[in-house]
Amino acid sequence: MEELIHNPNSRFKETSRSLEILEEASRLFYENGYGHVGMRLIADAVGVRAATLYHHFNGKDDMLFQIALGVTQTFIERILPTLEETDGSRAERLKAFIRQHIIFRWQRRYWISTTLRDLKALPIKQQDEVIGYLRHYQDILRNFIQAGIDEGTFHTQNGTLAGLALIGMIHGINDWFNPSGNLTIEAVADMYADMAVDNLLRAAN
Repeated sequence: MEELIHNPNSRFKETSRSLEILEEASRLFYENGYGHVGMRLIADAVGVRAATLYHHFNGKDDMLFQIALGVTQTFIERILPTLEETDGSRAERLKAFIRQHIIFRWQRRYWISTTLRDLKALPIKQQDEVIGYLRHYQDILRNFIQAGIDEGTFHTQNGTLAGLALIGMIHGINDWFNPSGNLTIEAVADMYADMAVDNLLRAAN
C-alpha cells in the first residue's frame, strides 16, 4: 500500500466506552448540529455525569476530532487493504472492497455525516490530517482501477472519472437507504458491487 504520511501521535481512542460515547455524540451532532450540542447533552445520552466524559476526552472538540479521525483511520486500516489481498482476481477484490465500504459507511453513518459537515470546526492541522486520509483513499482506489485498465481487466476510457463515479455511487447510498425497506444493507452492497464492477468498469469475465 502507498505510504500515508500522518501524525503518529494521533490515534483513534478505540475502546468499548469511547466507541459508545462517540456513537452518541456523532448522532447528536448529526441530528442537532455540532454547535448546538454541549457536553451535558452528550452525557445525558450516554447516561453519565458530564464530568465523567472528561476522563475519556478533553472536550467536545476532541470528540469531533476523534469521530473524524476514527472513521477515516479505521477505514484506511481495515477496509482499504482488501484491494491488496492476494486471493481473488482484481475484479473480485474490488467487489469485496465495495461491499465492505458500503456496509461500513452505513454502520458509521452518523460519524461520516458529522465529519463531512463539521470538519471545518476543527483546527487546520487536524482538518489536514483527516483530509490526508481521504485523499490517500482516493489515490489508492484510482490507481487500483487504472492498473486494472492497463492490464485489461477493466474496460473504461478514464480511470479517474470511473473512480469518482464509483465513490459517488457508494457515498449516495446513505442518503436514501431505509433499513425498514425490502432490502438489507448487505443486499444493497452486493448489488452495487456487481453493478459497479460489471457495468461501470465492464470487468472482463
